[in-house]
This record gives sequence, structure tokens and C-alpha cells, in this order.
Amino acid sequence: MEIIRAFSFFSERWYSESDHPSWRPRADIFESGNQLIIRIEIAGMKADDFSITAVDGAKLVIAGVRPDPACKSGFHLMEIPFGDFELTFNVPPGFVVDESRIRADYENGFLSVYCPRRRPSYRKITSTPGETSQ
Repeated sequence: MEIIRAFSFFSERWYSESDHPSWRPRADIFESGNQLIIRIEIAGMKADDFSITAVDGAKLVIAGVRPDPACKSGFHLMEIPFGDFELTFNVPPGFVVDESRIRADYENGFLSVYCPRRRPSYRKITSTPGETSQ
């Protein structure tokens, strides 16, 4: 029962599907060092077939279309999905992605998206003696 609850939390908080995709590729999400890595198993595409959108450092949307590789005549079994897909990933609480440093590569049927953690920014605030706000 505890495993089911943990999976429920993960799927509700980190991942959601679009209302209109025709299929969903498998994905892994993990942290390594100071970055979040999303790895998607998606053979049969080219690197420029993907769209990756970052939203406010807290969400990533990965979409694309895998073309149908063959005609439909004579099939005895068809398990390989094709068509539109769209995946939305919410980053873990407390992890803010540095959108300017996101990079992706596609190799051997896997799309890997590397999302570095945003470095904290600090601003020193000084007070001036004798000044008060009104």
C-alpha cells in the first residue's frame, strides 16, 4: 500500500499528460549533482523533431510527433505507437530550473534533457543613517 501511495504522489505531482496525445513515451526523472535530468525512451525520431518548453523554472513540456514508419497492410501485430505526444513535468518542490542553461541531446533512441538548478541570487541591502521612509 505504501508503494502505491508513493507512486500516486509522484505521478500527480511530477507528471501530467495532455488531453490530446495519441501516446505517451516512457520517461525517467532523476537528480544528478546540481541538475534534474529527464530521459525519454523514444526511438525513430530525429533531434529536431522535439519541442522542449520551460515554464517559469518549475515545469517542462516536451512534445513531438513520431511518424508512422510503415503502411498498414499485412500487419499481424502492431505494438509500437506513433503520432503526437506531449509530456508535462513539474520539477520537485524547492528545485528551480535555470532555463538559460537547459540543454538536450538525442542519442540511440533516448532524449535526455539536462536542467541545471538555478543558482541563488543575492542582493545586499544597505541602510543610510538618518533616512526614514514615510
